[in-house]
Amino acid sequence: MTRMIFAKGAFDMNVSKMWICGLVVVVLLVVSPSYAQTPLSTAFTYQGQLQDGGVPADEDYDFLFKLFEAEIGGAQVGGDVQIEDWPVPDGLFTVQLDFGEGVFTGDALWLEVGVRLGVSEDPHTVLSPRQPLTAAPYALYALSGPGSGGFWAANGDDIYNTNSGQVGIGTTSPLYPLHVVSDDSDAVHGESSVSGGVGVYGKASSFEGGGFGLRGDSYGTTGIGVFGIAAMTTGNNYGVYGQSQSQTGRGVYGLANSATGVNYGVYGVTNSPDGFAGYFDGTVQMTGFQLSTLPTDGYVLTSDAAGAGSWQPSGGGDSLWRTSGADIYFNDGNVGIGTSSPDLGILDVANVAGIDILSNGAGWIGTRGANGNLNAHLTNLTNYPNNGYVSVKNSLGTTRAGMYVAASGAGTIYADVKNFRVANPNQRGTDIWYACVEGPEAAAYIRGTAHLVAGRATVTFPDHFTAVATSQGMTVQITPHSAESKGLAVVERSIEGFVVRELFSGAGTYDFDYTVMAVRQGHEDYRVIRPDTEGLPAGEIEAGDADRIADTEAR
Repeated sequence: MTRMIFAKGAFDMNVSKMWICGLVVVVLLVVSPSYAQTPLSTAFTYQGQLQDGGVPADEDYDFLFKLFEAEIGGAQVGGDVQIEDWPVPDGLFTVQLDFGEGVFTGDALWLEVGVRLGVSEDPHTVLSPRQPLTAAPYALYALSGPGSGGFWAANGDDIYNTNSGQVGIGTTSPLYPLHVVSDDSDAVHGESSVSGGVGVYGKASSFEGGGFGLRGDSYGTTGIGVFGIAAMTTGNNYGVYGQSQSQTGRGVYGLANSATGVNYGVYGVTNSPDGFAGYFDGTVQMTGFQLSTLPTDGYVLTSDAAGAGSWQPSGGGDSLWRTSGADIYFNDGNVGIGTSSPDLGILDVANVAGIDILSNGAGWIGTRGANGNLNAHLTNLTNYPNNGYVSVKNSLGTTRAGMYVAASGAGTIYADVKNFRVANPNQRGTDIWYACVEGPEAAAYIRGTAHLVAGRATVTFPDHFTAVATSQGMTVQITPHSAESKGLAVVERSIEGFVVRELFSGAGTYDFDYTVMAVRQGHEDYRVIRPDTEGLPAGEIEAGDADRIADTEAR
């Protein structure tokens, strides 16, 4: 028999008015396997008529053919077929196209044609629309009929089904890829006589969504969806065995889908007094559980010396914990973890870390050192429950460094020494520590080099300095670069800058260095001496004056 595929269509190009009408002829000869024949090529004949501006073309052309799964867009099927310098006399041409094996599987395909003059190196002009490939009657029969051209094909010693629909055995209306209906007791029987073999194997190979490797449904009132029997009376065998390799998988999953009645997702029964209806070797996690004997509110689950569990009343007949929906809570005294005498807050972990609520309603978190004294805590500024405070302490529990938000809203950091620290590029394994310059005011400075011309210079401050500094108490130091200098004086200064003159009416021209110190805006009333109760973290009693002075002297 033969298989023929036809295609035709008209196309317009932007470079010139051009259209093509094509006829695709594919001839496949199906032969009896009893005769030795040369395998037929996968090529097919394409006949077309090409017109340019309504006139039949009459030159050599380059053609580029492609197959696609859709008329517009879609994925390309097979490779490109390129034919160059092909004569088109009187607008007619015939070419052989071969897209390789496995291209024509019975699915709809569209042929895209690109054309350019044979002497041109420009890209091919793609003609639109694509041409659909349609099957001739004999080809349709070859796709649907029995035999080597029908539903079944061979691959070595194996055969496989090429049908895109369902396969039915014992039914003319299959609903599944393989649908078996039988009046016998077993519709499908699988048996393996090999040690370690599998009688029936199911696999859900999709990596997305839900799937069932093996599923059983029963519609009888006492039916069983899946029933497994371990028939041997010895050995560690399994009636039903489930295994999952996924990190979040389930070896065995049971679902009782009815919203009413007493049903069971997984139900286990043992007839042996020493047996287990359910046995778990590892951690068990559940959202709820219930014993056959209902407990009284406040009871706890406990076990006897043999490990048998039961509900028993807690100490005093009432549980210390309460429930609220899915939450549990405790509201009498402190809770200790790793300690039976929690004293570091409402939650005390081993007497070294605690969480508490202060009388002002603010939270408190603290940690203790190995000597039992506080070494750090997170709280609020005393008398200001909404201003945060981080306190770091010495071995005596005295705060030696802190960071907090003051009553004015200003962020404040204090310590014995303020440093910056960087790796030492000149000596591996060491760091460079620089300490901050300290004084009795909150100051800002700027320094630089300026140029004196004819004994006169004006230095203008940058905007960022004038934005943070004040002229109050401003000092300017200048150092000339010339040994011939008669001396320099600052004759004017303001928040905008300063003016320099050479002494004794000098007219020198040279560079000079300058350093300007000024009080920061908003800190004109910086207080050097303050009460020792100011700026303390809430929730603790700091050491008194004498203890603090003694601690400073000892260091």
